Amino acid sequence: MKRVSAVLAAALLLTAGAATAQQPQQPAAPKPAAPAAAPATPQSAPQAAPQKISCVPPKDLPVPPDGRKATEAEMQSARVAFQAYVDQGQNFVDCIETVQQSNGGTLSVADYLRLVKIQDDMIGNMQLLAARFNEQLRLFRTKGQ
Repeated sequence: MKRVSAVLAAALLLTAGAATAQQPQQPAAPKPAAPAAAPATPQSAPQAAPQKISCVPPKDLPVPPDGRKATEAEMQSARVAFQAYVDQGQNFVDCIETVQQSNGGTLSVADYLRLVKIQDDMIGNMQLLAARFNEQLRLFRTKGQ
């Protein structure tokens, strides 16, 4: 999963294609419903899980400044905020992977797939946010020409 972080970090520094109309959503932190309950996902509440999960998703979704109007300081500040979000997101994805590996023999297929979905949602959000930042960065770079 470290390669995901490297790819996303590189994406934050390069310009990318236009962002999609899809809105990123903050992934819900997996929460136990009760002792021996599985982590909750943004889509569904699982029935059972082997242990309490304490993985914490990033809290604040960064918002890119308008690249046509932003100052260099605003763009730099946004880059730092986006990188922090990606780092926190990568830690979250790594935590979920650790849970999968440490409980591999006891996780049901449904629980395993729920954890994979949580990871996929987080990675998708990071990629979408990187694309949005990169679009604004491209606009910022072209405004001075």
